[in-house]
Amino acid sequence: MASAETAKDEQTFPCRICTRRFIKSSLDKHEQACKKLTKIQRKVFDSGKQRALNSDIPINDVRKVQKEREKMGGVFPRPQTNWRERHEEFIGAVSASKQVGNALKTGAPLPPPPKTASNADYIKCDFCGRSFNKNAAERHIEFCKEQNVRKAILSKQGRQKTSECKFLFKTYKQIMPFYLIKLIFSLYPTY
Repeated sequence: MASAETAKDEQTFPCRICTRRFIKSSLDKHEQACKKLTKIQRKVFDSGKQRALNSDIPINDVRKVQKEREKMGGVFPRPQTNWRERHEEFIGAVSASKQVGNALKTGAPLPPPPKTASNADYIKCDFCGRSFNKNAAERHIEFCKEQNVRKAILSKQGRQKTSECKFLFKTYKQIMPFYLIKLIFSLYPTY
């Protein structure tokens, strides 16, 4: 114990190389060892080489892949996620469900449903009001636009032809097989 107490009392000095602190008697010895360690060039550890050692993949293939990756700009960055917003929505949904459960138990009026926050990256369809990511929106909006145009045309025609269709259906039902009637009336979807 006496040696530990004397070591605490002695003044420490920083190493000029690694800035660790030592007492004067061991500082000189440490600096010599520290100089030797800094002169040694350590090899960079190649994890691909180690993985290829005990597998059926040759090391040359691993190196080719590494070179190709470097040509393409290294490791690709991960896309930014809005995990915090999704987490907040989740916490809000859990608390809302607890409130509903408590309201049902106590007989109190139900709280209003929580508002779902739409993703800022999504594009809203003008025709149906649904939201899609960029790629899906490009496909969907065109489709939805065509569908709305068709519905508008058919609804105008449908009002006029509904009475005609009903009359024709009753008439043809008596003289034609059902599959032909279906074929004919597939041209007039509203009857």
